[in-house]
Amino acid sequence: MEVYETALSHSEGDRVIVDLGQARDASSAAFARLVLLRRALLESGRDLCVTNLRERAADIYHLHKLDCVLPEAQPFSN
Repeated sequence: MEVYETALSHSEGDRVIVDLGQARDASSAAFARLVLLRRALLESGRDLCVTNLRERAADIYHLHKLDCVLPEAQPFSN
């Protein structure tokens, strides 16, 4: 996953925000990978959150109660 490697390799900022606005679908495995990325970032004093969840990705996020382990940021405004 390119996001995983990019987030870990850049040290700018204290929070990584993953914009899922273009993702109509997502698997629980994809969210698990983001949870692992968040854990790695937290160990280095940084954090990760997701934003712009929609359609099936939002359904999976809420069904699995991922807000407990993967916070959702406010959507970006255009």
